[in-house]
Amino acid sequence: GKSTLMNIVSGLIEIKETNLFIDEKNIRFPFRISNLGYLTQKPFFIADTIKQNICLGMSKDQQNEKKIFEHLQDLQIYDDVKKMKKGLDTFISNDGEGLSGGQLQRIALARLLYTNPDLIILDESTNAVDQETENLIMNNLFKKYSDKTIIIISHRNFDNLNFDKYYSIINNKIIINKN
Repeated sequence: GKSTLMNIVSGLIEIKETNLFIDEKNIRFPFRISNLGYLTQKPFFIADTIKQNICLGMSKDQQNEKKIFEHLQDLQIYDDVKKMKKGLDTFISNDGEGLSGGQLQRIALARLLYTNPDLIILDESTNAVDQETENLIMNNLFKKYSDKTIIIISHRNFDNLNFDKYYSIINNKIIINKN
């Protein structure tokens, strides 16, 4: 239910038989939220380097290694990439063979952050990393991107983060929780 709701909010799933309101505006389909960064539970990769997977679709002159390394540091994967024989030029197959699930999630998250979206949706985006690393990543995101709207879909409660709003889905109903 949570992922489906985010697919509706992001415009990936069109609904026809009901109304969807965002900021009290009735949304008509098809629509797309501009400047959206959405990391799904199963991110995709192209058969290319780590750098090209982070800078997906960008020309060489748009790619900034300093910015890439900054994101990798924020996501607690910088040291891993630096230890790799070819660093950012390490090849990733389209199924991510040779890298852990947590490394792949963080590379996909670096790609999302590289585009600097205004709305960030993270769907179980750090469930393959240990809890300490996940807490560091989330704290970094909340500090560095405090001017963005961040929606986190997770089975975990992030009690250490200061959410403006906190919702649960229980028995197919959205429940507003008290902070």
